[in-house]
Amino acid sequence: MKYYLAPLEGITNIYYRNTFTKYFRGIDKIYIPFINPSSFTITNKEKREIDPSLNDTHNVKLIPQIISKSAKDTIWLINQLNELGYDEIN
Repeated sequence: MKYYLAPLEGITNIYYRNTFTKYFRGIDKIYIPFINPSSFTITNKEKREIDPSLNDTHNVKLIPQIISKSAKDTIWLINQLNELGYDEIN
């Protein structure tokens, strides 16, 4: 059986994820709360959430999630996430 940690907006932020995985094992994937690209930009908070150097999740795979109404913004963000090393996006 696989176990995934689903996001709760405002709760499962980077600090929660890092602390949770420090004390609890057995999670297979963690989903990052939705990122909403707008005009080829994301907020500083969203940048912090996806920054691999800040995500110390003890080898648990992180999955960014995108929510957008713009195909161009979505493609731009997918490329940005790929450059950061993410190979799976929801």
